[in-house]
Amino acid sequence: MRFADKVCNESQVTPEHIKAVNQMIPSTVAMHMETLEAVAGEAKRLPPIQKPKIHLPSLLPGLTMMLYE
Repeated sequence: MRFADKVCNESQVTPEHIKAVNQMIPSTVAMHMETLEAVAGEAKRLPPIQKPKIHLPSLLPGLTMMLYE
């Protein structure tokens, strides 16, 4: 709400509009929190991601692998 107040005041928004914005913030934040809680619950049910395995490339006949450290 402090951010909204700062932006509105710097933009010279009317006090009535600032009040309306400040009244909408709690319900909007609550709605987003509910959505995030649902997403977090679903994310916990997903199996862990396995790290990809890096395979050595197949070489054409006559080529050799050179490794640098």
